[in-house]
Amino acid sequence: MIRTTHEYNDAVTEDVTWRKKEISELRIAAKSRTKGISSPTLIRAGVPLLYAHFEGYTKSCATKYCEFLEGQKEKVFDLSSFAIAQAFKNQLDGCAASSSTRNFATLLDEFFENNVVKSFSINSSINTESNLSSVVLEKIYNSFGMDFSIYTPLDKTFIDDSILGTRNMIAHGENHRVTLTEFIERCSTMETLIDKIYTDFSNHVILKKHKKHPKRKFQ
Repeated sequence: MIRTTHEYNDAVTEDVTWRKKEISELRIAAKSRTKGISSPTLIRAGVPLLYAHFEGYTKSCATKYCEFLEGQKEKVFDLSSFAIAQAFKNQLDGCAASSSTRNFATLLDEFFENNVVKSFSINSSINTESNLSSVVLEKIYNSFGMDFSIYTPLDKTFIDDSILGTRNMIAHGENHRVTLTEFIERCSTMETLIDKIYTDFSNHVILKKHKKHPKRKFQ
C-alpha cells in the first residue's frame, strides 16, 4: 500500500530508473555491434523491448496511482468526480451489464453511506488492450482526469508508428528493418516519453488532483 506522496515518488522513480538504464544499455549495444549478434538483429529485438517499457511503465504508474488513492482513505465526498468513478467503476459496469434497477439502487446506497473509499478499480481502469496506441493512452489519461493535450501529433505518430506499429510488424514475423540511426533516435524519444508519463502522474499526486473541486457540493 502506498500511503504518502514520498512513497509514490520512490516507487515510480525506482521503476523508471531501471527501465532507462536498460534502454541506455540497449542503445550502447546497438552502436557497438555486440560480438556474436549483428546490429540489425539486435535492433529488431530492441524495438519490442522499447514498446514493453512504454506499456509496462504506463501500467506501473497508473497502478501505483490507484494504490496511492487507496492509501489516502479519503471520504467519498472529498474526492473528485474522476476519483469517485475509479472507486465505483466495477460496480457501475456491473449495473450497466445487468440493467437491474435494484443493483443501481444498491450501488447508490453504498455510495451515499460509504464514509471512506476502501478500494479503486485498478485492473479495469488500466486496460492497455495489449496494444498501447495513443488512443488507448488517451483513454487511460482521461479515466484519471489527466490532461492529454500535452501530447503533440509527433508524439502520437511516434507511439503509433515508430513503436507500436514497428513492434507489431516484428512480432508478427515480418522482415521489417530499422536503421541504427532510427533506433538510436527511438531510444532517446522513448526515454523522453516515459519521463513525460512519470511527470504527469507525479504532478497528479503532488497537486492532489484526486480531491474534490471546491465548487462541487452534495446535499
